[in-house]
Amino acid sequence: MEQTMPVICFEKPVSIFVGLGFPREVESIWDAFVVLNEWPTRGPAHEAVLNACRAGMNGKFDVETIRDAFEAFAREAGILMPDALERSAHISTSSVSRGLAVGPQWR
Repeated sequence: MEQTMPVICFEKPVSIFVGLGFPREVESIWDAFVVLNEWPTRGPAHEAVLNACRAGMNGKFDVETIRDAFEAFAREAGILMPDALERSAHISTSSVSRGLAVGPQWR
């Protein structure tokens, strides 16, 4: 009989952008693990959260502590949805104020 790992959900999902800006709700330790496992660049913070996810899936780490760590990673990586939207709005505003958002055909 095949055993499946239980899905351990966060109390509140972490909203991020992935790929070319597609929204994604990270709802569980497994979801966070998948995002981290597919992440292109590795470093100490990435490895720490990935290891916390592994420990959490084995019941050795608090689920909300892992959520907080993943949210901090997403914020630092610039993919946390509220932060990414704010950064995008700031970039767009800066571009408009410098005349970069309007092509020469519109001047």
